[in-house]
Amino acid sequence: MHLIENGRRVDDSPDNTFDLIVDGDYAEMKVKKRTWAEFDFISLTANQKEALGNPLKRIFLVLNVGQPGHEEIVEINAEELLQCRRNEIQHYEWNKGDIKHLRRSN
Repeated sequence: MHLIENGRRVDDSPDNTFDLIVDGDYAEMKVKKRTWAEFDFISLTANQKEALGNPLKRIFLVLNVGQPGHEEIVEINAEELLQCRRNEIQHYEWNKGDIKHLRRSN
């Protein structure tokens, strides 16, 4: 992993809200197929957004994953991200287990 190869201490997060613990702090990892030049947005859950700065300290963007060996890693300070303009979008989800009885086969 890129972070370990660059001297960072990386552990799995015991908290389902966050992906990793990097250098002792919670971190979230977002993966995109596009490069930084083509980058569009990142999204966080409501719990992740509320945790920005404390306890969530870092966001890692792993970009260009469609080109093995050419990935771009961008580290964003969570407190600084909190200061940026953002869109708040509310959405609704239905889990497969809750709707499987509605499936009609043709």
